Amino acid sequence: MNYGRAEAWYHAAAEHGDTNAIANLGVMSLLGQGAPADDLEAYTWIQSAVGLGHHSLGPVLAILERRIAGHAEALPDSIVPEVPALRPCTQPHCDYCRCNAA
Repeated sequence: MNYGRAEAWYHAAAEHGDTNAIANLGVMSLLGQGAPADDLEAYTWIQSAVGLGHHSLGPVLAILERRIAGHAEALPDSIVPEVPALRPCTQPHCDYCRCNAA
């Protein structure tokens, strides 16, 4: 995945109020995807996301508050996004992946 490109698109979407983009920018900052991990930047994005309804990130926000206060605390494994399994294309020819189905 091209994290730099993803970050640019998420920033553009976040500027237009897309709450999923705001949450994704927080998680990317937290995990160091596209740039070194930054707890303060992650906190800012995730705090906004939680305030906009992404309540599932509340526990992560609490961990970040403790980490910023100087407590060493690991992130739960569940914060790492799951990558869906790749499926072969079923189209004889598609413009998306430019493949030919077997």
